[in-house]
Amino acid sequence: MNLEAYWQENRTFVLRVAGGFVVFLIALAIIDATVGSAVSSQRRLVTAAQTKLNQPSFTSADEQMAREDNRALVELLAELEQRVDFAPREGFRPTDAPVTAGRYLDAVANVREGLLPLARRRGMVLDPTLGLPEQSPTREEELARYLDGLDVVDRLVRLAVELGVERIEKVRIRLDPGLFGREGLGYVERTKIELSASGRSAPLLELTQRLARLPGQPLFVDSAALEASRQRADEARLELVLLAPRVARSAKTPETRP
Repeated sequence: MNLEAYWQENRTFVLRVAGGFVVFLIALAIIDATVGSAVSSQRRLVTAAQTKLNQPSFTSADEQMAREDNRALVELLAELEQRVDFAPREGFRPTDAPVTAGRYLDAVANVREGLLPLARRRGMVLDPTLGLPEQSPTREEELARYLDGLDVVDRLVRLAVELGVERIEKVRIRLDPGLFGREGLGYVERTKIELSASGRSAPLLELTQRLARLPGQPLFVDSAALEASRQRADEARLELVLLAPRVARSAKTPETRP
């Protein structure tokens, strides 16, 4: 090829290409001078992070410490579950056999024969239903939960009589909706005992304060509202909700690995 002839014919094109290449080199030099150091620094950080990720994050000592912490937490959870899980007294939840309708009716009769005459002797107005349904339940799950609630009612009424509470007009035992619901029961099953009482405010106030200090297992208060009576200055009304909770330990307590 005759270079002289090519130059004469394509001189403009060659000069443009050469000029563009020079501009590219100048721009590259400017970029390297302005942000090149920052790019290099970020590349070094990425390389260091990748190297760190390829190394073990925890030592065997860290793993052993985590196992010990897990074991301590499981033991603490088991202790809390034991405290929360309602433990009815003897006669309210037999442990040697299923709860039958006969045992349920016997327990109900014993409580009524004890509480209703006691309330009359002390001049207390007491809801004669004791919170139980009009028709006796038939399923074992219902029988057991109503006996839990009846145990709470028995303890509560006896304490109220001792403190001089004048009226317990309404008592109702409500089973956890999840007992026979589609979603089932949660971690903590909540049988609720609702109570409405009225009379002199001092005994009602003391009743709410004494519930957590009962011998044996305390009674769990879900809510309590004490309001002054509009008719008499020395009287009040108490709306109280207690719980007889059951904890699903076997289903929810985490297991420790050896």
